This record gives sequence, C-alpha cells and structure tokens, in this order.
Amino acid sequence: MINHLKYSKGLHILILCCFLLPFFHASCEDELQEEMAKTEMIMAEQVAKDDSAISVTDSDNVAEENISLPTPASTNNSSKNKDDLSSHKIVDKIPILKPILTPDKDIYTGLATVIDSFPWIIFMSTPIAFLFLIVNLTVKIIDKNARRTIVFLDILAFGFLLIAHSLSLGSERLWGVWVTISLIGILTIYDIYINRLLRNELKGSS
Repeated sequence: MINHLKYSKGLHILILCCFLLPFFHASCEDELQEEMAKTEMIMAEQVAKDDSAISVTDSDNVAEENISLPTPASTNNSSKNKDDLSSHKIVDKIPILKPILTPDKDIYTGLATVIDSFPWIIFMSTPIAFLFLIVNLTVKIIDKNARRTIVFLDILAFGFLLIAHSLSLGSERLWGVWVTISLIGILTIYDIYINRLLRNELKGSS
C-alpha cells in the first residue's frame, strides 16, 4: 500500500508539471479581428478629423449633432448588460428571490455574483482544475486515509479541465491539454483502486 501511495503522489506531481506544456493556441481569427479593430480605429480617427475640419465651417450644425448623440446610447447599453445577467433574469421570473440576489439597484449579493459568473466558468476552468490538484496533493500528504475526498477532487479536476477554454475566444486546444486530461483520468482510476485496496485491508483487519 505504501508503494501505491508513493506512485499516486508521483503521478500527481507529474500532472502538475504537465501544466507547463502548451495548452491553447490563439487562432488566426483573433489576429484578424485585432487587425480589423485597428483598421476601424484608424478609419474612425480619420472620420473624426474630417468632422473637425467640417466643424470649422459649419459649427452650428455639428453642435446640434454632438448634442444628440452621447448619453442615451451608453445608458441603453448598461441596461442591456444588466438585463443579460443571469441574476436579473432569475429575479424577473421569480421576484421573491430579489432580496437574496439584487436587494437594491446596482447591488448584487455574493450568491448573485456566483450565478452571474457561471457563463464564464469555462474560461476559468484551467486555474480551477490546477487549484483542485494542488489541494488534492496536499490532502494526500496530510491525510493519506482521506481516500474518498481524494477521488472526489480528482474527478472535479478532470471535469473542469475537460471543459476548459482559453481566455482567447477563438483558441484551439493543443496536445498538452489532452495529455494532462488523460493523466488525470489515469490518476482518478488509480486512486479509486487504492481506495478499494484500503477498504479491503480495513475489512481484513476487523
């Protein structure tokens, strides 16, 4: 059993080292979007210069145009962003939950923040999986008999890394991700096997 525990810890450390492997590659689409955004900015600056040149000859008309544009758009955008939040959608459907989600205007409880963060969880899955692996290794070192907790943390790390994405929207998964996922799967199966061995030893001794 002692050797099995050592092998499990060694495999665990190897998996943590796998996070040094290439995981994601930003696709050319992102680079193209950046170039398009830069081009649009340059065109906008050029248009702004042309508008400023026109404003010298026709200041009254431009003043009226400038007055008509600003705040409503930003206000509409902010209200749309709020409406897109999951907590607001839930409160709209179930008003009784308002005190525990959004008790006042522009105020969000911790639970509401957690709910609103769910759509972004896939972009945070890689650090979450890494954190679970660190905690799991610590548990193995501190309490080798906490086998169910160890297996549970293995499964969580495996699941989060399986859905992980890069912060770059158009990124591609590289071989490092699949190697790490495969090793975590092997580690989970191995820890389940060790858990069963430990159970059989306890039954035999009792």
